[in-house]
Amino acid sequence: MNIMYIIYWFLKFGWLLLIIFIGNIYLSNFGLWSVVIGVALFLLGNLLINKKMDHYSKQFFLRRFPVLAELESGEIIHIELKNEENLLNKVFITLSNSEILIGKKQFPVVEIDKLLAGRKKTQWIRLKNVKAIKKEESV
Repeated sequence: MNIMYIIYWFLKFGWLLLIIFIGNIYLSNFGLWSVVIGVALFLLGNLLINKKMDHYSKQFFLRRFPVLAELESGEIIHIELKNEENLLNKVFITLSNSEILIGKKQFPVVEIDKLLAGRKKTQWIRLKNVKAIKKEESV
């Protein structure tokens, strides 16, 4: 995953240099509007780069942990971390591009909003620190 961060920052820095180059050469006749156009182009490019890198990051973790693709909110999971710590009987809530949100105790699926409101009952786990994720089999 470290190579992705190198590519990410290389793209961002390259995009900044390109905008500066375009601003100096082609937009110099527009006065202050060149600054506005340059900033708008830079922000738009950053948004697109971030969106694409988030997508690649999420796909990376879905390939690494295929069980995440089939999990639904409220299901019980067991997580083994790289530091050999085991998180047993945790409730899966949601998945972001590089983290999962788990609940510390079981709850009815209807009460997800209440669980999210009580931050002490939830925990974000970085997927780069996870060794394995197992879904509890229903009996």
